[in-house]
Amino acid sequence: MLRVKITTIAAAAAAVLATALPAAALTIPAAGPATATATTRVSLDPDNGHGTPSEWALDAMTRTVTVTRGAQVPGTACGLAAGAACWRYTSSLSDNGTFTTRPGAGTPNQACAGCNGLKIKTPAVTGYLYGAYQVTFYASSGSPQARLVPAGHDDHGLVPSAPYTSTTWGELFFPAGTHFGVFTGGAYSWTYTAVPDRGPFRVEQWVDSSANNDGNSLHAGNITG
Repeated sequence: MLRVKITTIAAAAAAVLATALPAAALTIPAAGPATATATTRVSLDPDNGHGTPSEWALDAMTRTVTVTRGAQVPGTACGLAAGAACWRYTSSLSDNGTFTTRPGAGTPNQACAGCNGLKIKTPAVTGYLYGAYQVTFYASSGSPQARLVPAGHDDHGLVPSAPYTSTTWGELFFPAGTHFGVFTGGAYSWTYTAVPDRGPFRVEQWVDSSANNDGNSLHAGNITG
């Protein structure tokens, strides 16, 4: 789906950051709830595929994210001194909404049969999307706060930057001054279904997933408009 969808880190570095505090190290109690869930209405969010231009659709969706605190880790995982407060978190994101194609952009899948160089047709079509994404990250605050997450966010058709990417969305749950470590994208899958309002009435579907080369594969389907 996104545009800066995954911010990956070298496996060796991630393994070091995930190491729990040794028994003799200072532990700092976390105050407040360990889990928070918030829902945001996202509009005019550009969706990237594998064609040229890559931004093939604009999305409008309801995004629900749950952030859950895990183990305390050395403060170095948050860019702080080893004895400073830092926790590992999991962000579980789900999207449900609609998309509108951008005629002239490249189709999202360029690797299916006959898809190389294919463009979105005119006029634009609207369809439905849903998806889910898992992210792990590190933060120096011990409790996520749903009240800090906005009820609505408009990307104005521009590629979002942190904290409004799907990978870094968890940052929104924490107050100013929180130190963050590595954000690592995990499994994801978004499904797009185009419903034409003109003939030929042929429904199209594209699956953008961590299991199918990010939706750029022979059997991932496609949206052509």
